Amino acid sequence: MTFPTLHAGGTVVILAESDPGLFLDAVNTHRPTRTVLLPAQLLDAVVDPRATSVDFGSFREVACGGDQMSSDLYDEFAKVADLQLNQLYGLTECEAVSMNPPFGLVERGSFGLPRAGVEVRIVAAAPTADDTDGSQVLDAALGETGEIWVRSDSVMTGYWDDPEHTAATFVGDWLRTGDLGSRDADRYLHFQGRIKEIIIKGGSNIAPGEVEDVLEASPGVELCGVVGTPDARLGSLVHAFVELKHGLADPPTEADLWAFATERLAAYKVPDRWTFVTGLPRNHVGKIDRHALHLRAAELDAT
Repeated sequence: MTFPTLHAGGTVVILAESDPGLFLDAVNTHRPTRTVLLPAQLLDAVVDPRATSVDFGSFREVACGGDQMSSDLYDEFAKVADLQLNQLYGLTECEAVSMNPPFGLVERGSFGLPRAGVEVRIVAAAPTADDTDGSQVLDAALGETGEIWVRSDSVMTGYWDDPEHTAATFVGDWLRTGDLGSRDADRYLHFQGRIKEIIIKGGSNIAPGEVEDVLEASPGVELCGVVGTPDARLGSLVHAFVELKHGLADPPTEADLWAFATERLAAYKVPDRWTFVTGLPRNHVGKIDRHALHLRAAELDAT
């Protein structure tokens, strides 16, 4: 949004940090017409007690992207602004992909239609090894879930020094996003989840394997499994299931492992929740059963 705004002679206000107070003050002071925020950032702002005294009337558009949008966010935003909240969809590999059209229908819970210059497919099944351009795979029917594929001049050329990952991500000139979506009867797009186990917390990507590698480097940890668990504000939290080495005279505590991880990981990657187990669930080939961990995390969240 920055360069088009400047090109059109507009003014851009950039806050020093992500802080609800700074955002609300900027709304009062600068009377902006548009903004883009992560869902967690906007939720923090609209539930702040000061939000009720702020006039959001200058906005023509408030957009959110980078993570899932909770129903709480829509409801809280409606309490302070007489404006439809616009949802965006994009990814690092392609930048912006789609949005609700600014002068058309805005569907709650949908990230709208592809922007100009972007093609989007909802693909019903994974391509076969001999499908080099994506022509052999079928698109999902309306209402059915499939993988989101994107084609555009704005798609990346590849991952830096990673030809294997690049090859697995492209089918011809179609980018496989690893995200699941669907189209409704109006052709509007809806996010349904992620094929990959990447945890997206507050718009930042976290690879479970990276967190697991750090925790397993702790002298007292035998094995661990990390999964994402839903959170209304941040989209997901990091939940670590830890199997300690047996027979330790002084086993590490949650505080010990938190301190260990904090020294070696970015703050947003440090687990938010910890569960100590005597043994991690395994599948038939001996790998950690992540599906079972997700179910266990859901059970713990419900208690």
